[in-house]
Amino acid sequence: MRIRAVKGARAGTQLNDSKGKRELSAGFRISVWKLFMKRFSFSKVTLIATIAIAARMPVTAATIDTFDFSQPGYTDDTGAPGILSGSFTGTVEASGFIENADLSSFTAQLTFSDGFTVMFPALRSLAPGGAPFFSYNVNGGASSLDFIATDEANTIACEGAAATLACGAPAGAFGIAPGFGQTDTQASISLVSSVTPVSSAPEPGTEALAGAGLIVLGMLRRARKAR
Repeated sequence: MRIRAVKGARAGTQLNDSKGKRELSAGFRISVWKLFMKRFSFSKVTLIATIAIAARMPVTAATIDTFDFSQPGYTDDTGAPGILSGSFTGTVEASGFIENADLSSFTAQLTFSDGFTVMFPALRSLAPGGAPFFSYNVNGGASSLDFIATDEANTIACEGAAATLACGAPAGAFGIAPGFGQTDTQASISLVSSVTPVSSAPEPGTEALAGAGLIVLGMLRRARKAR
């Protein structure tokens, strides 16, 4: 009987010790939480959590637009009418412009009614030694399209007021291709496609930050319910 009583007392002591440890652990967590709330106001914690969750949202890249253009008014040496047409694709800058450095593709060609065609696969500079010239404002309409294109034989086609002035065209001309005349007709431009890439795979650090933000929000909700 005495042995059983001792065993029972030991078991009771162990049970009380285990319960005491759990209470101590719970008390420690509460103390840490209270200290955290003293150091950081609710608004600050909410801000931290909001930033973390926002970091988890998909990242949107710059818009990539593709345009077609067409401009009549040219003639070849037989008098056949021709049209300068082509397309370009580029990344739209924050200012709304697509410039030479933003282009991923460009092509232009003069096509005449008698079947004669001149291809302009490349751009050239306004002045010797300069960068290839191209500029278009997606918010500015057709009048904002300016470029100087060239072929392998160094035949050029100048489009837009700035380009035509550099190519020696008189005021009022919107296009000139030496040897194929000039035109006072403004080019028409149409948007073919507009793509805004979205990254759906955040970096590992972003995932961790978002997770921390969600944990903090959960702790805040539990603390507010307990008050």
